[in-house]
Parts: sequence; structure tokens; C-alpha cells
Amino acid sequence: MTADNQTVDSCVGSTVSSYSMKHCVEQTVNNAGQYCVQNTALVHNTHIAHSNVTTKQSKPLGRFAPSPTGRMHLGNIVAAVAAWAACEGNMLLRIEDVDTDRARQDADRWIMDDLHWLGLDWVGEPQYQSQRTEFYTEALRNLPVYPCYCTRAQIRAASAPQEGDGFVLYPGTCRPKHVTPGLYSAVERQDFAEGKEWLAQNRPVVERQTNAHQRFAWRLAVPQLGESESVIRFTDEHAGVQEYAVAQQLGDTILRRSDGLFSYQLAVSVDDALMGVTQVVRGRDLLRSTALQLYIRHVLQQAHIVPVVPDPQFAHIGLIRDSDGTRMAKRLQSIDMGVIRQSTHSAQAVLGICAQLLGLQDSFTPVTSNELQYLWKCRHGDRVYSDTVCDMAAILGSLA
Repeated sequence: MTADNQTVDSCVGSTVSSYSMKHCVEQTVNNAGQYCVQNTALVHNTHIAHSNVTTKQSKPLGRFAPSPTGRMHLGNIVAAVAAWAACEGNMLLRIEDVDTDRARQDADRWIMDDLHWLGLDWVGEPQYQSQRTEFYTEALRNLPVYPCYCTRAQIRAASAPQEGDGFVLYPGTCRPKHVTPGLYSAVERQDFAEGKEWLAQNRPVVERQTNAHQRFAWRLAVPQLGESESVIRFTDEHAGVQEYAVAQQLGDTILRRSDGLFSYQLAVSVDDALMGVTQVVRGRDLLRSTALQLYIRHVLQQAHIVPVVPDPQFAHIGLIRDSDGTRMAKRLQSIDMGVIRQSTHSAQAVLGICAQLLGLQDSFTPVTSNELQYLWKCRHGDRVYSDTVCDMAAILGSLA
């Protein structure tokens, strides 16, 4: 769907077999006061436009990035409503299907149909991460990464417990003494003499495992305290100033799994930068991920792989929980849009429920999309960062 007066070139989804994006980023601000990012590359004498996003400067460019793992539940819809209202409808839709093992057939169609039914349209064509793997490969070629042979069980056994946001600090078992960009390219070129020599100089154990043809993942070597970019700071609209010591609080994160799939953290960092996203509104469980994604973004900017532009604005919102206090999840069969749409023919009623859960109003009063944007501007700071426990019986009753 394309919103009025907005233009997004669908070529942001272009992919090629091999290329280098280095020294090919162009940034412009046109005379009409519009912000535009153009990222181009010359590949085998073919000019490929990687990103060409134009949007009114008065509106931030937001994005909603669901995973196509099933029908969206109420928590997903609340997140979509918040992202859409915050950027006044100037929102990209990105289908995060990089984890192909979890993607379900037709789930992307359900997502788009439900968003359209609610009136939450997006600008440009939907973008699929599964069609953007060349961008992630090029990023790995320019990041300090190293092979890791550890199993999940080994990592958890050697790691200290962390808060429940998906982070487990890697103990550094496979990390060499010195890590610089280039090893990924050496292995990619099958220049094993160079790659294995580099490994053998640092980790003889890893060398033996390489000889045994054991599968490995690629980890990002983050800087130690005191080194450049070792502390990431950003301001969240709801949580305030955030500061993370990259090594101590984030650790060496996997960017490509041993099965060849790219990680969420890498794909999101690359896509937000190349697509020109200027505002990110999402759940507060991803607050710490923001620091890691900013670190990856800054390293890629220094390598001229992504545009050197200001970081996005961030607003992390509270999570929606089921009646028993557990976080809503598709795998737990939380109330989804299929059930909701069977209960009502009114999209405004559903938007009203979302507004109440976001703390934008005190009741389930139906609202239009225009009213939703107004409510967000007026009240979104009141309690939007707090988690909300749903009274599912009351919600379904309001739709009857």
C-alpha cells in the first residue's frame, strides 16, 4: 500500500549474486525539504539502487517488522498501532522472514490483510528479509567476526544468568586474541590457508575442530571496555537515557548461525540503516537489542557500507500480557486476529481496544485512525512504557 504524498522506491529489495557496497553511499537532502537516502553500487557494469527512500521531513519514517510465524495476536496489533500512530502513517512494512525454518506459508498475507482491514496502511512495497541476504553477506565481510563452534548447552553452562530478553553473554571460548574484518571473506573465497592460519595462531582447539569439518557460527567481536564504541548511549522516548557497556552487557553475538541463517540482530541493523528508517517504536523487551544494533550500525557506517546519518529515534513500549500475566505469543496460541475478526466487523472497535491497552484512553471506546494519531500525540507518555495485563473476557465482550 502506498500512502498519499509518499514515495518509496521498491528497489530497496533488490539483490545480486556478488558485489561490494563500499564507497557507494550517497546522501542528499532535496530542495523541497525532503530527506532522501540513496545507496547505490556498481556490479559487473550494472547500476544497482539499494535504497531510495523519500519522505516528508515533517514526518519520521517508521517501520513495522513482523515475523511471519502465524496469525498476529493482540500484542502484535498493539505494536503495529503504536508504530503507525507515532509516524503518522509514514510507515514501512518489513516481513522479517530471515528465519525460514519458523516462517509459515501465507502468514505474510494474513499480516497484510489484517493491517489493511484495520486501516494501518504502509508506504511502498512490503520488503522481505529473505530477499535481502546479499546485504547481510556484505555486512559480514566488513565486520570483525570469528567462527564459533560452541553448542547452546556449552554457552549456557559457562554464562552468567541474564535478564529475560534473549541475551546470554558469550564467555569467549572461541574468540581469538585479535579479530579484524576480513576473515569472513577469506573463508567465503575458500582461502582456507589464510583463514586456518589465522585460526591456528589464536585457537589451536578451533583449528582441530575445523579439520574435523564441524559446523560453526559467526560471532561479532565487540570491543572491550575502554576501546572505541565500547559504550553505547541512546535516549529512549519512554525509558530515558540508556547506556550499555557492549562487552559486559551485550557480548559477542551470533550474526550468522551454524545452519547458515542470518541473525535477527544483523538483519535489522542493516535494514533499518539502508531503508532510511528514522523512528523505531517496538516492545521494551528489545531495549537492550537497540544498543547492539546501534553498535553494528556504527561499525558499518565507518566501513561505508550504510549511510552515515543520525541514529533513529527510539520509543520502546510496554508488553501486552495474557490474563495469567504471561507475555502474549503465537506459540502459546494467544488471542489472534482470526478470533478478533470473527467477533466484530468493526476495525474502529479493535483500534479502540489497542488505544486503551496503550494507555491512550480509559475505555474501549471505538476510535478512527485519525483519532488514534491525535491520542498518541496527546497522551502517549502517560503509561505506554508499562506492561498491561489483558482481561480477555472483557475485551471479547466489548466486541460482541
